Amino acid sequence: MSAAALLLILLLFVIIVAVVVVVALMLTRRQEQQRTDRARGLRQEATAGAAAIPEAQVRAREAEVEAERARLEAQRAEETAAQAQQGLSAEEATYEDRVREADRLDPSVDQQADDYAPETTEIDPGRTSTEPTQDDQGGSHRA
Repeated sequence: MSAAALLLILLLFVIIVAVVVVVALMLTRRQEQQRTDRARGLRQEATAGAAAIPEAQVRAREAEVEAERARLEAQRAEETAAQAQQGLSAEEATYEDRVREADRLDPSVDQQADDYAPETTEIDPGRTSTEPTQDDQGGSHRA
């Protein structure tokens, strides 16, 4: 092979490598441009979606305010229930004291007996009258 042929082969090899490098660079730039375009599109979508954020923030704040209101209302209800329970306890104690006083005055009741307990019965919350009622043995008593 002559030097001219070798030179021609070397020149063709350099040209082919240069073409491959140019094509590779063009493909890389094209991919970079596509990624840049895609990123730009995502940013535009994000910006468009950002308009809903203030509205969502308002809804979240309103929900927090409503939850706090409900917590305060529940706390007040618990306090009211606790006060009512205290009132009930006081009324029950007064009732038991009156029964004990009646037992103390009644000569047929032995308050000193080991098994003594004041005869307090469950009071029907719906009954407020003192009308006599029939008991299980057919007797009557005041409610």
